[in-house]
Amino acid sequence: MPTALKRHGRLALYLSATIVLAVLLFFLLGQAGPRVYAVEVDGQKVCLIQDPKCLDEAISGLLQEKQQEKGMPVTLANQVRAVASKEGGSNSLDTKGLKDKLAGLLTFQTKAYMISVNGRPVVALPDEKTAQEVIDGIRASYIEKFSGSNVEFGKLEILEDVKITPQSVSLDRLRTKEEATRILLRGTDKVVIHTVQRGQSLWSIATAHQMTVDDLKKANPELTSDVLQIGQKLNLVVPEPYLTLVSTEKRTFTVNIPYSTEIIEDNTLWPWQQVIKQYGIYGKKEVTVEIKRQNGQEISREIVQEKILSEPVTEIRIHGTKQIPQRGTGQYVWPTVGQITSGFGWRPGEFHYGVDIAAPIGTPVLAADSGTVVKAEWYAGYGKMIVIDHGGGRVKTVYGHLSSILVDVGEVVEKGQLIGKVGNTGRSTGPHLHFEIRLDDVPVNPLNFYRPE
Repeated sequence: MPTALKRHGRLALYLSATIVLAVLLFFLLGQAGPRVYAVEVDGQKVCLIQDPKCLDEAISGLLQEKQQEKGMPVTLANQVRAVASKEGGSNSLDTKGLKDKLAGLLTFQTKAYMISVNGRPVVALPDEKTAQEVIDGIRASYIEKFSGSNVEFGKLEILEDVKITPQSVSLDRLRTKEEATRILLRGTDKVVIHTVQRGQSLWSIATAHQMTVDDLKKANPELTSDVLQIGQKLNLVVPEPYLTLVSTEKRTFTVNIPYSTEIIEDNTLWPWQQVIKQYGIYGKKEVTVEIKRQNGQEISREIVQEKILSEPVTEIRIHGTKQIPQRGTGQYVWPTVGQITSGFGWRPGEFHYGVDIAAPIGTPVLAADSGTVVKAEWYAGYGKMIVIDHGGGRVKTVYGHLSSILVDVGEVVEKGQLIGKVGNTGRSTGPHLHFEIRLDDVPVNPLNFYRPE
């Protein structure tokens, strides 16, 4: 072999060895430098660490803490991994720092038993026994509420398809028995309570919370009236139950049977005289009804049996029809001193059947004509009232809103006789005498029948 060729071969071999050595040195030097790892949670980078063991230690520590806190096996719901990174390691975390970082990012789950309604997962309980107790408890509470000594409870159905199935859920979805019951019956575990303040009403509270009065009543089915008490607690969340409970029950109770009244006329007694010859007595009957309810509200009631326990006794009344003597002169005196403030006929909102004569309380009231007192008592909106019959029941005068009555029923009075005093009793806006004249019990305008003296 020529000398020059040998020389070239040795040079090529030397260069190749040098290149290989340089590459090897570069690789070894690169491996000798600090190496970091990126921690990813569900594919998202969250931090850097220098040792993958830190990740195992942090996760193990978090799982152990959660298991001790909840008292049940716990697993991780996220995908967590450490991936080699070319970034610098100056911001990398140690095991404690990584554990603190992951505590707010990871979701922990456990095996639970889900109560589903019509295929929709609603609420999770820690074990199957507790889940079943929730359903059984709802049934038992409902039956207890509508049971009693006179009640034969029929059947109770839940219209929805309710199932209990094992399922892995996040820890924050677990509920207690009480919470689960409230959610199933109200549709939510949200409770907002309002305390009634002075001057508040159902309307003002509903308006202030963008509700209707009907919604407020639905949220508080225990309300029995619109009257509120200061300090009373009202729920502001309208229930939309997940469950629809339908029940039937038979209730038996005793009711009164009304008695009839028989009137016997007696012309030996005055019209204001009435005698009860026989008092009425209610009859009694036992009634059994079948009631259908939906979520506690009665939706139908049907009588299924009636049993007569006692028949009613008719009340017999004797009414006097004796003709009252003609005592009126047909000439009237003005019944009191004062000014007419409201005449006979229509006035805003009502028809006025007499005239109002304003006068101070205690002003004397006189009989407009001679006659017989047929009524002297408190009577509805008239307050203290006197009615005088001036003969045969055809003509009567009425005196209302009195402060005092100075005559008795059956008493014969003369025209101009003091019979009472002006007052402000009954439905009255101020002291005055309400005065009427009635022909055959029909009010007419008093000013058409006499002139005040």
